Amino acid sequence: MQTLKHLHWRLALALSVAATALCLIWPPSDTVQLALLLLLAGCIGVPHGLTDLGQLSAAGSRFPLPRLAPAICGLVYYLLMLLAVLIVWQLTPAGALLLLLLVSIYHFGSHDMREIKQRSCSRAAIWRHGALIILLPLAAQPQTSDYFQLLSGLNWQRAQPVFVAAAMILVPWQLVWLLQKPQNTCMLAETCTIYGMLIVLPPLLSFTFYFCFWHTPRHYLQHLAAHGAAWLKPSSVITLAMLFVACVGLVFFLLHFETFAVHPSREITLWFFKLLSALAVPHILLSLIIHPQASER
Repeated sequence: MQTLKHLHWRLALALSVAATALCLIWPPSDTVQLALLLLLAGCIGVPHGLTDLGQLSAAGSRFPLPRLAPAICGLVYYLLMLLAVLIVWQLTPAGALLLLLLVSIYHFGSHDMREIKQRSCSRAAIWRHGALIILLPLAAQPQTSDYFQLLSGLNWQRAQPVFVAAAMILVPWQLVWLLQKPQNTCMLAETCTIYGMLIVLPPLLSFTFYFCFWHTPRHYLQHLAAHGAAWLKPSSVITLAMLFVACVGLVFFLLHFETFAVHPSREITLWFFKLLSALAVPHILLSLIIHPQASER
């Protein structure tokens, strides 16, 4: 398992540096950025949450319902959470975005900081790292505020000085904390690479590369370490199905490339993140229910 983790770390680092350099030399258009988001997040990022299907029995066992098997009970809870998120998006987009950001901050921070070579990692370090995954694009790329305004209906541009000030405090704090742990040089290199990518790349690209190069493979490896290889076969079938759907979507996108190039579709971005949050919030809450102490190990 350690060999796989080291291999992933090297590949993710190399891909992040190469992708960042390539995008700086040949900046992609908004259309290409959206196409990369739909393709990579659709066939790599989104399927990692479908490993939840193998854990529904555990969730159902913790909160059983009369006359329902644990797996069915877990599925009911999962679908209810998914539906609730979509309803919240319709009733209060700002509240839905805030919920997504809070759970994402904790989820990203806990999964990345779990690689620290210590028995435990402070909650402050988890929250700092997760917050910077969101804050750095907001502080460095004004376009990020436009996307957040699209999702929530609020003007995020006014708060950009606050985001910049917060990032200027949190980045040195997190890096100094890592420097105090010399055995974690790999984590320090990873953190600097991720933060650099979030600062210099457009938000859709930085999210796509972080989500698909770092977060998703790490989630698969942590899941493999915790549950063994029994889930690989059903998960691979689901992943291939998602890959097929993503490819069909990409073909449709390319067939209408000129239309999107002339009229960039904000609706596609809006609904992509709404549907992603509908999957992400149950995924994160389910992991907290089943492994409540995982983020502290």
